[in-house]
Amino acid sequence: MKDFVDIEAIKAFVGMKVLVFGLGILGGGVAAANWLIRHGARVTVTDLKTEADLAVSLDQLDHPVTLKLGGHNEKDIRNCDLVLFNPDIPVSSRYVRLAKKLNKRVENEATLFYRLCRLPIVAVTGTRGKTTTCAWIEHFLKHRFAAVPAGNSPDNPFMHTLQKLEDRAADVASNREGKAGVVVNELPSYHLEYFQGASRSPEIALVTNIYRDHLNRHTSMEEYVDTKANVFRCQKASQLLILNYGNVWTEYLRQKADSQNVLFFSASRLPGDVAGLYHDNDWARFRGQGEIRAETVLETRGFAGEHGRHNLENLLASALAAHQAGVPWPEIQAGVGTLPEIAFRQEIIFRNDRLMVVNDNAATSPDGCTAAVRRFGNENCILITGGTDRELTYEAWAVTVRKRIAADNLIFLEGSATDKMLHELSGYIRSPDIKKSLDACFSVALQRAGDFKDATIVFSPGAKSFEKFDNEFERGRAFNTIVDRELKGLKR
Repeated sequence: MKDFVDIEAIKAFVGMKVLVFGLGILGGGVAAANWLIRHGARVTVTDLKTEADLAVSLDQLDHPVTLKLGGHNEKDIRNCDLVLFNPDIPVSSRYVRLAKKLNKRVENEATLFYRLCRLPIVAVTGTRGKTTTCAWIEHFLKHRFAAVPAGNSPDNPFMHTLQKLEDRAADVASNREGKAGVVVNELPSYHLEYFQGASRSPEIALVTNIYRDHLNRHTSMEEYVDTKANVFRCQKASQLLILNYGNVWTEYLRQKADSQNVLFFSASRLPGDVAGLYHDNDWARFRGQGEIRAETVLETRGFAGEHGRHNLENLLASALAAHQAGVPWPEIQAGVGTLPEIAFRQEIIFRNDRLMVVNDNAATSPDGCTAAVRRFGNENCILITGGTDRELTYEAWAVTVRKRIAADNLIFLEGSATDKMLHELSGYIRSPDIKKSLDACFSVALQRAGDFKDATIVFSPGAKSFEKFDNEFERGRAFNTIVDRELKGLKR
């Protein structure tokens, strides 16, 4: 057990007064609260939402637990030993500042997991491609290691994974099969805000890319990128940082990496003095640290054409991380042909000889939607887009949309981001088609698709969803439900 978790540190939670600040509805808060309760902590849960709003989450809570719902009270912070903040609470919040001023222990579910888990960790952060890269790393690791997902989706909350490591350590790490356990986890900036002063960094930290995002929370791009850099701030010389050579923010990150061991991935050739994995014609080639010649290690013929250039970068990133974790190149090559398709990420959810429907719900920024338009856009493509603005810009997005999507094939879900999109497309669209619901959007898209012998409908919002849905997962599931209902009975 001690090889999986820090037993002594876990024992310290017995009798500890812990305030779970923000239970939420995605499962992370519930998993954290239940873990604390099971380990003898005296748990209080506070949330702005009411008991009715949190009914599903509350039904999953173990007891005993004290509930303080419908608002927050500073007295609860003063009366606890540790405050476990929901990642939706920014570190700039007055409640976080108060907890620190009072010298309370401040954590979120990710920092707590990192303190208590002893397995080696491969962590992925960045603006785009995190979930796909994590899933593909797990895919490449699975035949040689027991890949343990943590925090990568609502199905794998951090503390639920930690509980599984404790309860079923032998099964989770598959020691009976002779496989070592490796944690693979996704770290958004909201989690990484709390990693300032962290005592542990992952054995392999990977930054997929940096684009303009989350500026409704961060005061500047520099602050946003600095937050991402928390993933590697306390790495040791024996640990590894992987960066995207072609991204405009890579040099900024590299300067913050000090003496870390750094490798790069690139969809284009790397300079001769740069170590890492790069794409060259139909091959991926690897150059190690201090080496002059690159070794041809993977065949990538046709991959970018079929999956998109962005997924070529995700492939190179995940392959490099898996290789550095100990997977030989031939095993990685064998796994390329069976890479899993990731839900809500350019996911093809319906296809027959006349129609293909793509759910790209996870494209919550203009860059994400742009990638989908580049991959699927043509004269027969109908794009459903739009949502909530987060102080993002749509100029570059509009340039790509104008090139790849016919004006009559654009359908917008109303929202504050949609207003920005339409501004950037002024002069291109005479009479914008704006709908109040996703149902109405798909109904119109289906009618337009009937004009073509071979049509593609792409739902790629390029924005969040606060004006219509509680969260992106709800929005993605809603689109799938609509498609299943409208296309029920059609041959696939």
